[in-house]
Amino acid sequence: MKNIAQQILRLLIYMVLLTPIMLLAQPICQIQHFSIYNGLVQRTVSDIVQDSKGFIWFSTWNGLNRYDGYTFKNYKAYPGDGCTLTSNRILRIVPDQQNNIWCQTYDARVYLFDSHQEKFIDILQPFEQKSGETYIVRKIYALSKGVSWIVCDHGAFRVDEQKLENEDEGAITPYTPEIGNLPGRKISRIEQDADGDEWIFTDKSVCIVGQKTISDKTHFTSFCENNEKMYLISSKHLAIYNQQNGQVQYEEIPLDYSRLNCILSLGKDTIGIGTNNGIILFFAKSKQFRNVEMHFNVMRLFEDSHNELWLFSKEQRGIVRYDPLTNEQQHYETPTQNMPKAELRSRDVIFEDSQGTLWVVPHLGCLSYYDREDKELKPYYTDYSKPESKFTPVILNFYVDNQKNFWYANNFWMDKISFFPNASQLTTFDSGHETRAIMVDKQQNLWVANKKGVIRIFNPDKTLKGYLTPEGTISPKAISFSRNIYCFTEDEQGNIWMGSKWDGIIRLSPKRDGSFQIRNYVHKEEDPYSLSNNSVYCIYQDSKKGCG
Repeated sequence: MKNIAQQILRLLIYMVLLTPIMLLAQPICQIQHFSIYNGLVQRTVSDIVQDSKGFIWFSTWNGLNRYDGYTFKNYKAYPGDGCTLTSNRILRIVPDQQNNIWCQTYDARVYLFDSHQEKFIDILQPFEQKSGETYIVRKIYALSKGVSWIVCDHGAFRVDEQKLENEDEGAITPYTPEIGNLPGRKISRIEQDADGDEWIFTDKSVCIVGQKTISDKTHFTSFCENNEKMYLISSKHLAIYNQQNGQVQYEEIPLDYSRLNCILSLGKDTIGIGTNNGIILFFAKSKQFRNVEMHFNVMRLFEDSHNELWLFSKEQRGIVRYDPLTNEQQHYETPTQNMPKAELRSRDVIFEDSQGTLWVVPHLGCLSYYDREDKELKPYYTDYSKPESKFTPVILNFYVDNQKNFWYANNFWMDKISFFPNASQLTTFDSGHETRAIMVDKQQNLWVANKKGVIRIFNPDKTLKGYLTPEGTISPKAISFSRNIYCFTEDEQGNIWMGSKWDGIIRLSPKRDGSFQIRNYVHKEEDPYSLSNNSVYCIYQDSKKGCG
């Protein structure tokens, strides 16, 4: 049995390594389609998130949907149900640490969906009743420490999620310049650092909620952490924050640029900064800068698992790949013929799936994957044998869940794409013919028989040796063996035994010239030792060297 298993394993390995007529080198994906016909309550999905329990939540123009992997459940306001929800059009959703869902509605209001009681709560209502004003909500941040921020047109509200869950006093704290706890009226971003302190970036300066303090009044726009240091950028400057005294130290950048747009922590002591003219690499240990000119405005940086950088710009189509080790850069655009025939354009997308494949939607482009060997962005085919099956969806909203599934939605449907290991390469041959028997012989030649009676033999180097003829020779020209072979086996003497349908057993004995002597064994009524039936589907050589 061990020898049989080894032969089968050798055969499978040989099969997947064959030179293909069409080779499936693309990733292996499963695309699951959702619409109003199989569970979605409304076709416009505006946002997608996952809570810590694994439930997937969707905001739609007809309420909030929860998906448990099998079924959908819809939550919304109904006439006369007493729900405080003023609009079932939900634009954005954010899960908090209590597995409740923050909902930002079409009319710029915010509600907390209590997932335990399954009801919407208008948590700002007491503040509005007291102040007599209506708060216009622009964004919601849920930090990993269990604090959420509701950012409004002017100021914000800080929510202690645990206190809110327990209905404790002081769960919600307003932040405004008038109160004196916020330097500016407009908030551009909120981040939590490694120590759990909260950084609030405003149109005036930065304030910190936590143990740290900052005295500098510069209008910083973003920050990153690298090797226990904190780096901040404004539109013009790079600074390092001193955690001991709350001061910042400015690093003079001796390069030509007019604006710093974004910042990203790269390897240890290395910082990447997107500028109006490409990127700047800062090597903190040596205090050295490297200018990488690209002549376009870099608004977003992404570092993949191979430490290559991918750069997005809102002013230029496509995306740029940059390798910091070789200084190589390459610009990619989606070819016109690969673009979907739709008026709407996809959002910029970049992520790596569970198998390490990089997927990209270049700016004003279409979904593709990066072939690292060829250094190309390639389209995905739902059926790799059909060129017309090119997968070119419009992606308006998307989400990568904890299992690395990619969810995306447009105004018509939603898809979930799951990714699987590509442990082998699939080779297609004899297209349109049923393969009935395969075998790898001792010389590592591959024997293949199909339904039409054709037997092909491949060399160990994967090239075609030829076709077995009824006379036992090997012909370079396509010719039928004229018998339907259903199994092969090779005995210890090197003879090839073939079981056929209706024609008994054929034995091929190798000759010196490379051809075979053919002998046919069939059922004979007068011979009790002959085959009992002329249809043979399996042949095996036992320990006594007999075949049967």
